[in-house]
Amino acid sequence: MSYSLLIKTDTEAKGGGGSNREPTLTSKTTGPDTDMHSNATILAEHETDVRSQCGALCWRMHRGRVEVLLITSRETGRWIIPKGWPMADHTAADAARTEAWEEAGVEGPISQEPIGLYTYDKQRLPEPPVPCVVSVFALRVARLADKFPERRERRRKWFSAAKAAHKVLEPELRAMFLDLDADPKRLDLFDRGQGGKSGTNA
Repeated sequence: MSYSLLIKTDTEAKGGGGSNREPTLTSKTTGPDTDMHSNATILAEHETDVRSQCGALCWRMHRGRVEVLLITSRETGRWIIPKGWPMADHTAADAARTEAWEEAGVEGPISQEPIGLYTYDKQRLPEPPVPCVVSVFALRVARLADKFPERRERRRKWFSAAKAAHKVLEPELRAMFLDLDADPKRLDLFDRGQGGKSGTNA
């Protein structure tokens, strides 16, 4: 038995048109033991919405090693990367870059393709946690602004990629940092200027 993912907006999931800032990934069971009727029944009974987000892995090279900029979550104070919901009329990479500016004051070029994915449960007290999958885009930090929208709501700090791996809770994000620490050359293609464009999102 296998699983496929269907991307749907909240509006589409309810039968309407249009778009929504929080697209969902709907899991559906498929496989040789199921037919179209049973698939529909399973989907109706076991549909699970997973929100899609865009995140920025903000990095720089320091003494030959990759360093990662982490920020604190407003809800829990734990270390995370800048991330947020997709934005209308923006690519996922541009949405991630906008979040990096608003949450961390970061400016710089960003990769146009994700370098990885990770999952986490977003806390929305008193509501139940919302499961999210984050597409991560590499953003090479060219400048850190002193003034940015959320400067009074978060802390930001540079960590080596290896140390950053021990600061975050998400296993997939931790593995991403450890891979970069072990093999910084994974970022070489992006570093040659093929990763996207820079810009200010102020």
